[in-house]
Amino acid sequence: MFLTTIPGFIRKTKVKKSCSKFKIMNRLYPGRMFLKQEAEDWKRKLVFLKQENAYQKTKLAELLQKDEGRPDLLWISEEFQTQFLLHDQAFTLMFRDINDFEKTLVNEKLSNNNTSATGVFARRKKLLKEISEVEISFDKLRSRFRNLN
Repeated sequence: MFLTTIPGFIRKTKVKKSCSKFKIMNRLYPGRMFLKQEAEDWKRKLVFLKQENAYQKTKLAELLQKDEGRPDLLWISEEFQTQFLLHDQAFTLMFRDINDFEKTLVNEKLSNNNTSATGVFARRKKLLKEISEVEISFDKLRSRFRNLN
């Protein structure tokens, strides 16, 4: 029996030989199916962020068509356009990284005391960090753009 932590809870989990969780460095990690599902969730999040980015670019074009006579509007809109394009690139690169992660899950054997499993979980942690950083960055950009209107 292992203790697993769920945000705000501690519960006992029975672990059988056929269980899809691995104990590595005295920690309990999720199995391959959970990791695949998590990667699919990341992809859905990135697709949503890409759609939101496209919507923001459309709103920027509409703002430029109105042209309320603001002298700094062209400069500001160019800056936002550049930022939106950079975020598009970041989303595409992250999508590629997630696909590589999924390929690694298919090719690697995850088992106890396996160094490749440790590498997979380290890569997962890195991807989680990168996705949250990109999401926070895009949210800040989106709020700055809303304040422009």
